[in-house]
Amino acid sequence: MKRALPIREKALEPDDPAVGDLLELYANVLRKMNREREARAMAA
Repeated sequence: MKRALPIREKALEPDDPAVGDLLELYANVLRKMNREREARAMAA
């Protein structure tokens, strides 16, 4: 997922708090697109 989002300021480490924020944002987008199964996978 990190590759799908343009992050220009810095490369994120897997344990960086911003990674969790991005995953939550992406899960919300998937829910709005009625893709609940993928959203649950992102949130896990």
